[in-house]
Amino acid sequence: MALNPTDLFDIRSLLTDEERMIQDAVAENELEARHSLEYAMSIEMIHAKLFKKALEDPKGQQQTAYYICPVCGNTTEGKPPKKCPYCGVDEKEFVEVT
Repeated sequence: MALNPTDLFDIRSLLTDEERMIQDAVAENELEARHSLEYAMSIEMIHAKLFKKALEDPKGQQQTAYYICPVCGNTTEGKPPKKCPYCGVDEKEFVEVT
């Protein structure tokens, strides 16, 4: 499925919905839901940057390895961080996608 620049706008509008859901989770003392939503909100911004980069140079990303955190979805290019900056998962747990 091809992405277009308007997809990035949709991601940004989604964040306001997530912010409201986080407020609801806090009000209802649902800590696990709050953390999941906060991860999603942060990680979607990373994904938007990766999508934008791929759209700008679609053939340039063909040989890139990506590493995905199995807990929060954080995605990095090239190699995983020593620990996920969002949830603290060790680099050995990241899943490689090529």
